[in-house]
Amino acid sequence: MGSAVQAGIGTHFNLSEKFDISFTCQYMLHLTNELDADFSNNKVTIVDIGENTLQGHLLSTISFNYRLCRLWKK
Repeated sequence: MGSAVQAGIGTHFNLSEKFDISFTCQYMLHLTNELDADFSNNKVTIVDIGENTLQGHLLSTISFNYRLCRLWKK
């Protein structure tokens, strides 16, 4: 287990009144020790490789959205 922090930005492109495309990007930064799994004799051992390392990765999402109903009136 571990903890992470993430931040991102995104936008929507309305193609019609009921259909849009969304693009989002987030960067996730891991705040925990680096762990590795060691497999031997049909047993799994979790090994702590080192101290805290600031590692992260970029998460990108493209979604196509269709509105089925209107829940709020303007």
